[in-house]
Amino acid sequence: MPRPIRATISQSALSHNLGVARQRAGDAKVWAVVKANAYGHGLLRAAKAFGGADGYAVLDFAEALQLRNAGVAKPILMLEGLFEPEDVAVIARQHLTPVFHSLEQIEMLQKTPLEGAIDAYLKVNSGMNRLGFTMDNVRVAWNALKEHSAIRSVTLMTHFADAEGAGVAAQVDWFDKIVQSFEGPRSLAHSPALLRFPEARADWVRPVVMLYV
Repeated sequence: MPRPIRATISQSALSHNLGVARQRAGDAKVWAVVKANAYGHGLLRAAKAFGGADGYAVLDFAEALQLRNAGVAKPILMLEGLFEPEDVAVIARQHLTPVFHSLEQIEMLQKTPLEGAIDAYLKVNSGMNRLGFTMDNVRVAWNALKEHSAIRSVTLMTHFADAEGAGVAAQVDWFDKIVQSFEGPRSLAHSPALLRFPEARADWVRPVVMLYV
């Protein structure tokens, strides 16, 4: 016999958590991260509960399309950007916002016709060492996006490697050093940084764990 385990999900609790995130965010806008089926809470259920967010963030295109097909018109951030050239057409058609974190993605964009204009994020590696541009190649990526006729705006983004221990000051300083000559909005804080370090709010915040606990 299966174990009699039941999970009860409260939409009002999810909405409350978003309210806390928005209060902490101050004037910054809020991406509600709902990737991986909203961490098992149900993508559409969570999206409804997080209706007060300024946009949603996902990983794969199937979830982005599920949101659009459900009538969600708010911005949708593709946290890992595009995976193949065919994704460029989907991004344009569905008005998605891709995160560019590699030169290969930039090359896909340059080689694929893009109908209409889109917003883009440029991810900078400030110490996580997983995804993102470094001081060696960020200028090439920045110029490519800024010069592309179909890119409407470029937001600079990073993901903190540590916001629970030593803090984010060194990571923010490194990020600022890398992008010091680039103008545009910034997206820095995830949940731990949003809760502990108001100086990391920037223009867009991306709460994750605090939305679900």
